[in-house]
Amino acid sequence: MQDEKPSGPLYYADYLELDRLLSSQRMQSALHGRPAHDEMLFIIVHQAYELWFKQILWELDAVLATFRGSPVPEEAVGQAVLRLGRVVEIQRILIQQVDVLETMTPLDFLDFRDDLIPASGFQSVQFRLIENKLGMRRSDRLQFHNTPYTSRFTEKDAARVEASEKEPSLFDLIEGWLERTPFLEFGDFDFWREYRRAVDAMLAADRASIRNNPTLTEEEKTLIVACAVEQPFTTPQEIKIELDLHCATRTIDRVLIQAGLFGRVAIRTYPYTEAEKQKMSKALNAA
Repeated sequence: MQDEKPSGPLYYADYLELDRLLSSQRMQSALHGRPAHDEMLFIIVHQAYELWFKQILWELDAVLATFRGSPVPEEAVGQAVLRLGRVVEIQRILIQQVDVLETMTPLDFLDFRDDLIPASGFQSVQFRLIENKLGMRRSDRLQFHNTPYTSRFTEKDAARVEASEKEPSLFDLIEGWLERTPFLEFGDFDFWREYRRAVDAMLAADRASIRNNPTLTEEEKTLIVACAVEQPFTTPQEIKIELDLHCATRTIDRVLIQAGLFGRVAIRTYPYTEAEKQKMSKALNAA
């Protein structure tokens, strides 16, 4: 049974099923009695593509499942971003594989190309699934030989790809999520009230971090709290001058960043007049 627990210690080759994996390169040119050396490269590159396509679909399906929820948990958004970042890195690898494939000359390819007819990369089901799950629409596609893009698939594969067209894509789900975000007022929830609480908590945590920093003198702690926390609208240039005078150069970069961050957050959060907001923003942007 496939779900049975192994009786002995797990072995590397068994875990990766290397016997199956490494015996899956059947050269058509060899079957025709005239093996072409570069066909092995051609097979392995395309098998690697399909393995990476599988991983992309694995990540996409997880992200799609997240955004099908309503509401989408805030912590799940970060996880989705990480997974989509992984997809981006995989795409970089896929592009780099072209460099490997280009070490095969056109004449080398012609040594076995006729043996592959009518097989074609157009028949990659996983590639089409990725396109559809990301949001590619049938109306966006260019027809090849005036036929649907599914015409080169088997009936079973065509049905699978066409079914994916009917499912909400990542584009659809992200668009719906953005349309619901943020909830400025929703039942007992008030976005600005909660945002103000979050900012206050952040400032309190920063005060505590500065006060408990054993590398700072009491004078340095008082100055940093006063400039970067209690008065976040002091310009970064003013903070830098005062810190230089007090020989606290180790903390300049951090304080400059905090001043800009806290200033912008507070400007947007607290009920200042538009004139005051513009004046404060201009001071921060000049930093």
